Amino acid sequence: MPQKDRFMNDAQPRARWTARAARLLLALCLLATPATVVAQSLAIPTLREVSSVRSLGMGDATRAFASSDEALWVNPAGMAATTRFNLNASATFDPPNGLQLYSIGSIDSKLNADKAFPMAGGLSYTYYRSGKGEAKRSGSIVLLGLALPLWHQDLTIGVTSKYLRLDGGGAKSNAVTMDAGIVFRPMPILSLGAVGYNLIDIDSPEARRAWGFGAAVGHDKGFRLAFDIKLETASQEDDGWKPSFFAGGEILLGGRFMPRAGYTYDALRKTHKVCGGLSVFLGILAIEGAYQYAFDDGHVFGFTLRLLDTGGSSS
Repeated sequence: MPQKDRFMNDAQPRARWTARAARLLLALCLLATPATVVAQSLAIPTLREVSSVRSLGMGDATRAFASSDEALWVNPAGMAATTRFNLNASATFDPPNGLQLYSIGSIDSKLNADKAFPMAGGLSYTYYRSGKGEAKRSGSIVLLGLALPLWHQDLTIGVTSKYLRLDGGGAKSNAVTMDAGIVFRPMPILSLGAVGYNLIDIDSPEARRAWGFGAAVGHDKGFRLAFDIKLETASQEDDGWKPSFFAGGEILLGGRFMPRAGYTYDALRKTHKVCGGLSVFLGILAIEGAYQYAFDDGHVFGFTLRLLDTGGSSS
């Protein structure tokens, strides 16, 4: 056989194996990309872990009864489930991960309480910063929530529009998304909640689509025990929903002190968190603090100063 023909015959198998190897390498890269993106986007705290100081102390198990500033973050339907006015300012920090949050907001369900259309509303502004170095991101979040009782205060619905203006760390955003929720109270001491998060896709790691569900037993004037579950996907390309679990409890002591504690299992970060907090009521003023320890993932603490509509435990 001529040398040229032997070379051609040897080259053809090598070319086929080279092409196959290239296709295999490309497939592996495509499969690895979502996981890499997820790992990078979760390397620092994100807005999926942001709520209120009270919610932080409860392990974020507040979806069935949130009615103060946490309602804007976890379930807007809760704003219409009680009659109150709250004005609050808060700060939250996670020093190891560079997280800083400074918020001011208000919830009002008293203004129209005696009207035929008793709509409740809330508004808050948050300055947000997370991460360090090249991963650092910062910006503003504006929340506007509206809620309406469908059957007295036992069945309520609500929506929160979220304007995110963020930059840095691969999370540049200048867009609006939306949460929508419902709260159902079949009996005075039992509340059930469901909420959808970021229902408008804005293609941001800071606005992941998720679904939350919660159940709580108790009330503000005594004790409360709560359990929540939140379903999230690791990325836009991932069709598998991963459940995170939240549990917490609080109790009012002497009409002035309300300690609370909670636990969270974060399925995306694969970490466990333990939490604790305290509210102190001084007439129309409430002072709140909370601390969260995440095993192998830093710690968070926060403080809130809250102006209440009435004295006592209207937290």
